[in-house]
Amino acid sequence: MTDFNGLRSIAVLLLPLLLIQLGLLALGVWDWARRESFRYLSRWVWLAIIVLISILGPLAYLLLGRDET
Repeated sequence: MTDFNGLRSIAVLLLPLLLIQLGLLALGVWDWARRESFRYLSRWVWLAIIVLISILGPLAYLLLGRDET
């Protein structure tokens, strides 16, 4: 019989990271869809960064890519 306690403990540790990732992804895509202008890169490049680069992509967009004007 397989012991699932190790798997369960790993899942408990990874769940907060997964929730953070999904939250940042949703926030990044939502903000990207509503915003008209962007800094440094084009609109579609920022979307690719948000979607393809795990936690760092949405963070990079939220910190660097949004044009506040």
